[in-house]
Amino acid sequence: VARRIADQFHRGLGAAHPEWDELLWAEFDVGADAVRHPESVHVSFPDFRRLVLGVCRDLAGMGARRVIVHSFHGAPRHNLALLEGVDLLRAAGVQAFSPMPLMLAALVEPPADMVGSLLETIGDASERREVEASLPYDFHAGFYETSVALHYVPEAVSPELERVPPCPRVEPDRLRTAAANVARRLGRERQAVALAASARAASWFALRPFPGYSSHPAAASAGAGALIAARVEQGLLQ
Repeated sequence: VARRIADQFHRGLGAAHPEWDELLWAEFDVGADAVRHPESVHVSFPDFRRLVLGVCRDLAGMGARRVIVHSFHGAPRHNLALLEGVDLLRAAGVQAFSPMPLMLAALVEPPADMVGSLLETIGDASERREVEASLPYDFHAGFYETSVALHYVPEAVSPELERVPPCPRVEPDRLRTAAANVARRLGRERQAVALAASARAASWFALRPFPGYSSHPAAASAGAGALIAARVEQGLLQ
């Protein structure tokens, strides 16, 4: 998915800025906190951080003027390393940003109009209600991410997707929920939203046996993925 998004992004930037005479993209196929399977290249977080900072330092040294540090891997420590790379580049006078935190922010607090459009792609009314109730718990390999994968890389999605049952629902972690309520009473809305999301994530991680996916992936579709992809690509080019 990251590679397909980068390809679209690269073409879009080239069309929007023909004056940029050298527009390049390259990738390194490793990740911290990656799901272990035959095609993943897992490295420790310290090694991943060292690699990211080294690449960003080299880009600055080679005279890069603008850098996008792109990924579609949502693991928190992984993205902290990418943001450190962005900070290093900016300190060196390079325009830089990482789009993944923007995507994660939209996942934690999705725009209301986008949610409505996505739910309209689900024909069955009872399934639509079930998906809507599960969206606050859509952390990984759920309705959102599976829809995006069906749009960009349908060949990577199992043909047995329809047989995957919804993820079990659990109650949010009480301590984190209480902290979110305190933050909201103090007028710290952004912190309240983040704490409430962490309360839901903690309860999902506590599931045993751990399912490895969230929400309702069987309801995903390429049509829903196309709607999400259009938002992502538009946001990146802005």
